Amino acid sequence: MKRRSADHCPGRNSQRGGFVLILVLVLVSALALAVHTFSSLAVGDLVAGTNGLQQVRRRHLAESAIEFAAVSIVSSQSAVLVKPQQLSFPDGSEGRFLLLSGLSAAGGSPEYGLQNECSKLNLHTLSLRLSRRKQSRDRLLALPGMTPVIADSIIDWIDEDHDESEFGAEASWYLTRSPPAYPANRPLRTLSELLQVRGMTPELLWGEDANGNGILDPEEDDGEASLPADNADGILDAGLSQWLTLQSAESGLDLNGNAGIWLNGDDPFGLFDAVQREFGTETARYIVAARLNGIHWLDDVNGGQSTDPEIRRLERLEEVRERLRAQLGMSNQKVDRFPRGERGGIVIASPGLFKFRSLLDLFGGTVRAMVEGKDRVLKSPWPADAATIERMLPRLQQIFRLDKELSSPGRVNINTAAVPVLMTIPGVTRAMAEAIHRGQPKPGTGGAADQQVVGWLLQRGLVTPSELRQMAPFITTGGDVYSGIAVGLIAGEPSAAMIHFVLDVSRQKDRIASFQDLPVRSAERLRLPWQKD
Repeated sequence: MKRRSADHCPGRNSQRGGFVLILVLVLVSALALAVHTFSSLAVGDLVAGTNGLQQVRRRHLAESAIEFAAVSIVSSQSAVLVKPQQLSFPDGSEGRFLLLSGLSAAGGSPEYGLQNECSKLNLHTLSLRLSRRKQSRDRLLALPGMTPVIADSIIDWIDEDHDESEFGAEASWYLTRSPPAYPANRPLRTLSELLQVRGMTPELLWGEDANGNGILDPEEDDGEASLPADNADGILDAGLSQWLTLQSAESGLDLNGNAGIWLNGDDPFGLFDAVQREFGTETARYIVAARLNGIHWLDDVNGGQSTDPEIRRLERLEEVRERLRAQLGMSNQKVDRFPRGERGGIVIASPGLFKFRSLLDLFGGTVRAMVEGKDRVLKSPWPADAATIERMLPRLQQIFRLDKELSSPGRVNINTAAVPVLMTIPGVTRAMAEAIHRGQPKPGTGGAADQQVVGWLLQRGLVTPSELRQMAPFITTGGDVYSGIAVGLIAGEPSAAMIHFVLDVSRQKDRIASFQDLPVRSAERLRLPWQKD
């Protein structure tokens, strides 16, 4: 009997066939899984790419809002800032950008437009002169939560000397801290630097706005659930930071970009010639004589001086010191080297010590001077009545400037400031601040024609001419630095790109003073619109 070969065994063939079938199934399954995985990755990449493109588009829209704001402000078309702008992309999708001045209330409607930084108290406008320290302290004390210790310590931190104010602190105090430190003795660079000042705390400076972005974030509206501490009332309390700024400024250029006549310069001859060309000889005489001899106002019983004996004593000491420094050649006013001359019959032997505090000083005063050898009383060409101030002040603002610098720290804007900031203006009581606040133009309207200059306070009977003149060095209706939140949206997309920025149009270039990306937010939660208006 012959033995069968193992290769011809039916069982072995069926086993091999089954193994091949299983192998094929495994390979097909692996291939199918690979195809599925590749497809999923491709779809994921496509979705991620689309989302990335939309995110880039949203951010570019927000950046466009900032450029739009700069152009609108420079071209005096600021009214359009309160209107969302819409545009179309090549692929047919639509985008929108808008500008918000604030977004501090949870679920509240957004506030369109920008915030004029002159709505706040600029710490760099506080006078550091000894005779004005008390006034600067009182201005700070008008703010909620401020104390005499913190107010004087802020002044000591900024000033250049090492002498402590009445309630302040200098190196002798800071060196006893752990770790020891020195006060800056220079202007502040950021508001955060105030945390180094004696008595200041994060809670007082920032309130509930721990990250300083001006937006009510979820963790800032949840009570005791998480830090920072808040009252969960749906409204952002930003502490002192909402009333303070370092960035407000006003340009000294006219609408055509030209520098005006410098009233307080050290060239009275050039001042006379420039004013004479603009207004004639009598006006030039009055202004130059005012620089030389000072101005008297009939409604100013104190002659422009403080009624406080201590302040008047310090003022006299400062005047004597300045004259002595000038005589010794230690200041810009070098009387002994000044070229003696004559203009309009007035002998000019010095640049003069009187400086115009504001353009309101030009209205309603008299000056005594020797003109062509005769003692004369020169009268201001512009009386201090409401109608004249309303008519002439806008023109004078275009012709004259008070400071050497073409951009100076901003005063308080009486058209936009809140009551606490209005109360920082010397001479303004709470009742007066509340009356001014009630009379302010509505946001985005620009106000009535008379509210373009500070004279509207006089026109509406809120102040007297004397009160307005005393307030004028501290108030404005302008300002060239704006802050806000630029927002970019895409139709059908739930998210919004947001950028907090500060725009300084008093500069000729580098106008974006600060730029901070904010976390992407839900447009629906922030109640940001998409539909066309």
